[in-house]
Amino acid sequence: MSPSSGLHYYRLKQVDFDGNFEYSKVKSIDMINEMESISILPNPTKGIVLFHGIEDEIFELSVYDSFGKLVKEKIRTPSQVDLSNLVNGIYFISIKTNNQMVIRKVLKN
Repeated sequence: MSPSSGLHYYRLKQVDFDGNFEYSKVKSIDMINEMESISILPNPTKGIVLFHGIEDEIFELSVYDSFGKLVKEKIRTPSQVDLSNLVNGIYFISIKTNNQMVIRKVLKN
């Protein structure tokens, strides 16, 4: 799980074997999460959905029904998936790239 986009502050606490401790200086990290900008279109859909905003190759794409049951899985797939053979309902699509994962909800009608 990745931290959300934006500015984050961190510091470390080092504890010695004798119980003494020391804090590091505060460091800031500005996180930019490209995966937050991924959208699924059209939504709602009758069949094929396209993924916009993905720059990396999709290594694994999983579709889950509203009960969490895996109903479709693709490995090394283009930026689309066909849901036309699924019954109407709400689905969750998990998209994994080389180093990130995002889940989006889609309505199939």
